Amino acid sequence: MLKKIKLLPLLIILGVVPLIVRLKIIPTPIGSLDYMAYPLGENNFDFFSYYKAIFIVALSTIGLILFFIKGEVVKTKYYIPLIVMGILANLSTVFSPFTSIVLKGVGDRYEGIFVWLSYLVITFLTVNLARTKKDIKILLGAAFAGIIVISIIGSFQFFGLDLFKSALGRHLILPKDLWGIADTLNFKFDKYIIYSTYFNPNYGGSLMVMFLFFAAMTFLSVRGKLYNISAYLFYILIYINWLGCRSRAGFLAGQFTLIFFLFFYRKNLIKKSKKIILLVVTSLIIGWVMDGFSENSLGKKLYDTELSSYNPMREMVLNTPNDLVVTTDKAGLNIIRKDEKLVFKDEDGRTLPSEFVDNRYKFNDNRYEKFEIEKRKEDYYNIVYDKFSYPLILRDNGFKTIGFQGRLTDIYMAERVRWMDGYEFRGSSRVYIWSRTIPKLKQTGFLGGGPDTYSLIFPQEDNFGKRIAFGNPSMIVDKPHNLYLQILINMGYLFFIGFVVFIGTYLIQSIKIYRNREFNSFYEVVGLATALAISGYLAAGMFNDSAVSVAPYFWFFMGLGIGVNKKLEG
Repeated sequence: MLKKIKLLPLLIILGVVPLIVRLKIIPTPIGSLDYMAYPLGENNFDFFSYYKAIFIVALSTIGLILFFIKGEVVKTKYYIPLIVMGILANLSTVFSPFTSIVLKGVGDRYEGIFVWLSYLVITFLTVNLARTKKDIKILLGAAFAGIIVISIIGSFQFFGLDLFKSALGRHLILPKDLWGIADTLNFKFDKYIIYSTYFNPNYGGSLMVMFLFFAAMTFLSVRGKLYNISAYLFYILIYINWLGCRSRAGFLAGQFTLIFFLFFYRKNLIKKSKKIILLVVTSLIIGWVMDGFSENSLGKKLYDTELSSYNPMREMVLNTPNDLVVTTDKAGLNIIRKDEKLVFKDEDGRTLPSEFVDNRYKFNDNRYEKFEIEKRKEDYYNIVYDKFSYPLILRDNGFKTIGFQGRLTDIYMAERVRWMDGYEFRGSSRVYIWSRTIPKLKQTGFLGGGPDTYSLIFPQEDNFGKRIAFGNPSMIVDKPHNLYLQILINMGYLFFIGFVVFIGTYLIQSIKIYRNREFNSFYEVVGLATALAISGYLAAGMFNDSAVSVAPYFWFFMGLGIGVNKKLEG
């Protein structure tokens, strides 16, 4: 009975917490650190993260307390990096200048220190509680139950039946005293896209790629008609959601993980050829049906490499308050304010002849033929180059521009990684985010800025870069779209090293264990499925970051993988 009680917190974390969608209104007064970290209003209306974070922390704490009641700790070397990461996360918190943020997390994310410590606890508890086949089956059963519900909700969303847009769904996710606004509640997503209970479709890619190979391995391994049918339907459900969330991160991670699957499972490819062919044919049919239903938008999204996306803009630098240089991949245009007029020079300092037609300055020089300086008011100009537009405001103290929320601000361009110039649009503007994030590593150092402080460290005032990447200087960059940059910025170099040692040790151990296995035993099948799930998540982590909707599954799989590997090593 005590063992069952000890499992209960983990079971709820895996099977129930990911399903939580409930409105929480968190005050973020203007001028407060909370507002500075996520300045979208005086209140943060959160549906998808706050309560998940609260329950993850509460349940992992309860689980840890219950475990140490007559609990016997499994011996493993993995405690060393786990403990080191825990200590470093705490040090990062203690030395962070953003105390209120590191404790509870930033709006719409809520991945503060207590959540990160809870992730480590989830791994520890899984290592110690998943000791037998029965334990593993119970825990996986909870995880499968949770992901099935998530996937059912997601599948209906793709085909136009969104629970959260129905009267029932709206009342379920709103507190009773706010039922009056149920009819006005609307999550604005494009048609034919899945966001389920994790909200950001990108996170669906990280989540579903973990379970995709677990579902495939389950189907390839089970025996008996009922089990085969159940596993087959499970795979179909996960596959629909893997495609339907339209996450190219998850899509690429799936292809990457498939290579590892084919290598490790090579001895069984012929033996299991009928089932493998069935999965391949089923996958192709589902993809064809979903693409057709979505008016061919699904395939266009997943296979869009954005190779044609190129940004010609390079720099915008003030030499003096009234002397601005705008540089493209072709040439640099010098704009000088002199006697209340604008004078234009080329990059060699020679005056550029211009003509003023239809309220626009145009240039005859071939190097500057795409440049136009549009006059909108006496003191308001637009610098236009190709599709790029940048407001230039004339004030007594020099050139200014329009920045966050339409406010007058200084012209500013953040430090960047120069070899990424021109590719800022790629990966839905991820390259822009990375190019401005990497230089910040010099600032965050060994201990980082603290858990969930990324939005406070990213150069939000980069109005030039944001106009390139988003066409909007008011866009808030609250995440790096890269798990590894997220850890480096928030937790620092030392935590990152601990994390790399942790996952690296596990992956190397897994390669040694599974490279020549036949996968005829329960532990071999679960072990490989877990290793593939972890590999998929880490691959998606090149384009996605950690989130409370998804990360608990990863840390659970880490604990499960460590425990299973220990058994197979003997």
